[in-house]
Amino acid sequence: MKEIWARTTRTLWRLFALVLLCFIALQLYFVIRVAMMIVVDPQSTTFQRSEAWRLLTEKHEIAWSQKWASYDHIATPLKRAVIAAGSARYAVHRYCPHQGADLTEGWVEGGHLLVCPRHRWQFDLEKQGRCTLNSSSLCAERLPDNVEPLPGTVRKVEDQPQPLVALNTAS
Repeated sequence: MKEIWARTTRTLWRLFALVLLCFIALQLYFVIRVAMMIVVDPQSTTFQRSEAWRLLTEKHEIAWSQKWASYDHIATPLKRAVIAAGSARYAVHRYCPHQGADLTEGWVEGGHLLVCPRHRWQFDLEKQGRCTLNSSSLCAERLPDNVEPLPGTVRKVEDQPQPLVALNTAS
């Protein structure tokens, strides 16, 4: 009986060790994959691959193509920035819809109004970035509280009503 118990215990420990080894290998794979994105641009996302597979299995063809574009080659209206207003962070269109001023050079007033540095238009971050003067919008989305700024991307504007923290998304 002791021999059967010892063999069973040994088998369970081996199984546990194998599962632990598999878990560590999977985590190592993810770390290497994320680290590679610093050097090699990702050619597709998981969503794109799953959608391509769906199209291939359902329609037996994939009628789309894609090409990686660096930040400099993205159209200006599509560029986004992360703005910190107090403890909240918002993803917004990077350029003002009025005359295209870079909003990462602006500041925040009253804890939620992003001010354009060129003509002082104000955009209410708590109301999806709606302009206080007209119906323009920055399509502001509040980000989860655990979003941290990248080192060296925070710029404070000392002479403005409240220091702005503008996080540039360019990489």
